[in-house]
Amino acid sequence: MSHLAAYGSNQEVQFVFHAHCPEIWTAKDDLDIPITDPAVECGTTEMFYEVQRLLKDRENYQKGILAMGGHTDGILAWGKTADETGFNLLSLLSRTARPIFLATN
Repeated sequence: MSHLAAYGSNQEVQFVFHAHCPEIWTAKDDLDIPITDPAVECGTTEMFYEVQRLLKDRENYQKGILAMGGHTDGILAWGKTADETGFNLLSLLSRTARPIFLATN
């Protein structure tokens, strides 16, 4: 149902990905990702209305991603193409990665 809410938010939405990504979900506040109400469970009518509510805000819609507050690790991303939607997810994931420093002697 959350997919339907995303598709219905704008005619340009042609792809919706539901991902489970603990790295993005944990960093959702730092990444400034919209978050559904934590009391709302995935797969419910209430989640449909939560996604709809968030995506009515143009700024939220333009981010192309939201975190499901009551669905640990649950992420919903949308876009015009599969590439755009996937790139958005990977771009945010890369922002959560910790740099690896190699010791040099």
